[in-house]
Amino acid sequence: NRFSHLFSSFSHVELLVLEVPPHSPSLLEDIVETMGNFQVKNLELRGYFRISDRIRTLILDMIRQHGVRHVSISKSPQDLNRQIQFVKDVLHLGATIDIFENGHPTGPEFFGQTRDFWSKKANELSMEGISMVVSRKGDAAFSSVITYRSCTAHVSFMTTEQRKMGIN
Repeated sequence: NRFSHLFSSFSHVELLVLEVPPHSPSLLEDIVETMGNFQVKNLELRGYFRISDRIRTLILDMIRQHGVRHVSISKSPQDLNRQIQFVKDVLHLGATIDIFENGHPTGPEFFGQTRDFWSKKANELSMEGISMVVSRKGDAAFSSVITYRSCTAHVSFMTTEQRKMGIN
């Protein structure tokens, strides 16, 4: 397998960028199954895909198996409110997460909800020790290899303790 051969030469990767095909997330499964045991500090997933149960499980497995400290997901528009438990699971494993919504601005909504909704959600999550920041901008630190994609909304999650410690 070509992935096994490629990954066998690594002991540590600073940034692993994976493009997830919109109708073929099985490629992500193939990659995860052949990665070996090297450490991955930052994981970046890009593509017009939905965060399905299978994708969530794969990401959580990668965090556990490869010591991922930060996850960046650039994805198709989807109601992020349905992903809050997944975000909590990522944070529980000690990683931070940024989610970017691909597309073009169509109104005042962020991830299918209004700014007021997200303000209330941020207050709820802060009671659980989770810091959430929602904005409508791209992230300059986010890899710019694919420049034709635009980011219309960005949300950053980390525990309140991680934010106090200045973890990125």
